[in-house]
Amino acid sequence: MSESSFPGAAILDIIPEVQYLPSWLPGMEFKVYAQNCVRLVTEMTTAPFEFVKSNMALGLGKRCISSELLERLPPHEGTHPLEEIIKGVAGVGYNAGADATVSAIEMVLLAMVLYPDDRMSLPYVEAVCREALRWGVVTPLSVAHATTEPDVYNGYFVPKGATIIMNTWVVHMDERVYKEAGLQRSGSTKKRVYKDPYEFKPERFLNNDGTISDEYPLTAFGLGRRICPGRHFADAAIWIVVASVLACFDISKATDENGQEIVPSVKYTDGLVRRVSRQIC
Repeated sequence: MSESSFPGAAILDIIPEVQYLPSWLPGMEFKVYAQNCVRLVTEMTTAPFEFVKSNMALGLGKRCISSELLERLPPHEGTHPLEEIIKGVAGVGYNAGADATVSAIEMVLLAMVLYPDDRMSLPYVEAVCREALRWGVVTPLSVAHATTEPDVYNGYFVPKGATIIMNTWVVHMDERVYKEAGLQRSGSTKKRVYKDPYEFKPERFLNNDGTISDEYPLTAFGLGRRICPGRHFADAAIWIVVASVLACFDISKATDENGQEIVPSVKYTDGLVRRVSRQIC
């Protein structure tokens, strides 16, 4: 999904008619790739679902979204037709959230390694999570949208059916907003403002008195009618993991054979969901 979701990832996105050509022709490798993806997606949704059903039949296992929905089905001879929908709901929920949530947590851990001075001066885990969502941009180009009607935006004509890509990275790293650090005067009070977009500064989301502010990097979850429906679940999951890790572990740089700290060379993977490269994990 991460590799194939961007518009233009396959020639099929540009020339839809190639779907009717045989897979053995040069340039049709995407067909084999798609077949492998179908197999993996089918396994991802079917195996856990059947595992839940078998546990329910034995009176075992933990309650989950699949078991909750299956229990609501009326008695039916054989397989209930709504089971496929339940399986799809659980599969989509996992596929859409697991990778992105893990990526956001990795960004927090990376920030703790790169900015150890912050670690001891963070009064609110909430601010850490918000800054990680802004600074660590999990989906730099969000999810592609399409226009349902022709439109004009800032003098640009946008035809019906045009692919619209949201550049989340630019939004989160906008130097017009995050250009410099300093004190900002508001009436008789001064507020410290952190305006370097490439610096990890959770204080961006704290008020002068240390309370959490009303600002939230909602754009991390997209925009419009198709904004991520699981954003509240993801936010809670990230908060719980980060709070637990910070409370139970010391996070620091690795050391070499001479005991010198190794400053990680920050690299990320490509794709819909940006992950911290395994080379530095």
